[in-house]
Amino acid sequence: MTISTKECKKIILLFLAVVVFKLSCDYGYWKITALDTEKYLLRFHFGKYLLSSVLLLAEFLGIRHFRRSASSFLMMLFYLLQMIPLSTIYALGDDSTAYYLAVSLGFLFCEILLWKRLSFPEVLREKRLSFLMTAGFTAITVFLLAYLVLINGKPSTQALDIYQVYDLRSSGRFRIGKYQGYLLTWMMGAILPLFIVLTLEKKRYLLAVLGASVMFLVYLYTGYKTYLFAIPLVVVCTLWAERKNCYYEFFILACAAFSALVVLACFSPLKRSFFENVYSLIGRRMMLVPANNKFKYFDFFSSHPKLGIYGIIPTWLVPIRSPYEKINYSYLISQIYYNHPEMNSNTGFLAEGYMRFGYVGIPILFGILALLLEGIDRFQDRCGYVTAVGLFVYPIFSLSDGQLLNNMVAGEWLILICILLFYNRKRLFEEKTLCLKKSKTW
Repeated sequence: MTISTKECKKIILLFLAVVVFKLSCDYGYWKITALDTEKYLLRFHFGKYLLSSVLLLAEFLGIRHFRRSASSFLMMLFYLLQMIPLSTIYALGDDSTAYYLAVSLGFLFCEILLWKRLSFPEVLREKRLSFLMTAGFTAITVFLLAYLVLINGKPSTQALDIYQVYDLRSSGRFRIGKYQGYLLTWMMGAILPLFIVLTLEKKRYLLAVLGASVMFLVYLYTGYKTYLFAIPLVVVCTLWAERKNCYYEFFILACAAFSALVVLACFSPLKRSFFENVYSLIGRRMMLVPANNKFKYFDFFSSHPKLGIYGIIPTWLVPIRSPYEKINYSYLISQIYYNHPEMNSNTGFLAEGYMRFGYVGIPILFGILALLLEGIDRFQDRCGYVTAVGLFVYPIFSLSDGQLLNNMVAGEWLILICILLFYNRKRLFEEKTLCLKKSKTW
């Protein structure tokens, strides 16, 4: 495998953009986020900063930037949104070296598995089965929309103010049954993103707007900001993935835009300026809050019982007892570390392995992630790069706050795995030609 000089220049430019992104993340934490001393520490440790910088460099080099593969795109997204903010909390908040090393080595382990090309089960994929899946997805969407309107009436306009979504959630206004809740998770995490991606690829923009409108409607009902963020994420990544150099363009511009946002937020003469509010949503809530919570989860479960497989398998199927049946641990963590017992301090994938199985759980979870990413690349071989990136960008993005194992049993990853294994469609001729040309170069 040889990499051209032109490709090397692109990788170097991307690396420089990542360095600026990292420094901006640190500066935003130092100047804005850590001013909330009730939730964050501001205690710079040079040795930890140096260690995290070396590990981030190794992680960057481990991503296969030169391959037009969905797994490379998704790993880079994961790296920017989770690994870099985690390094900021670790070094500038003087947090646990043991946990940070375990997670960093787990990420490198995932990269090694992807370089090794994991075996992925090949199953029968017929067009009729794909048609039946599409029909089933349509039925779920129509039924659930009718159910939401009948049970909840008109959606509230309260969620139009994104800062009032917590009041909307705590009001108990949104009602949904247990099993309908599973369908809602499937629809928002897999079915609607697939619909939007396919309609955008076919240039049926009115249908894509319809799918995005349904996601926005559900956001108005629930107040879940991840549903709102998913809309531009899926649309932008799908449209951008059609470009030949989309990988470098997307991430270089994303790094530059975030860095500009931090500068504008830190140096704006107005208190609580527009830019600071946007930074609060993206830099603080989307990146640093989940990273901070991951260290709190590690500290909590270091001295409390682990969850094991509780919550993965439905209790009605296998009655597994939890040490936290009478206490919600996410609220207990808020009470212990933030003095806010009413707050739900949820976090996602990077804390899940240790929370369940201790240190051994971290490489297990990263191994599962590598297997899924390999499956996404095989899905790309059947359905195309654009479809693979557009469909899976939101599920990977949501791992910042969402868990993986229980979502594989009853959540959106159950449907996504079914799509990985069985879904098939005719690929665009232009992309087939491009992939053939690229494969000869690689």
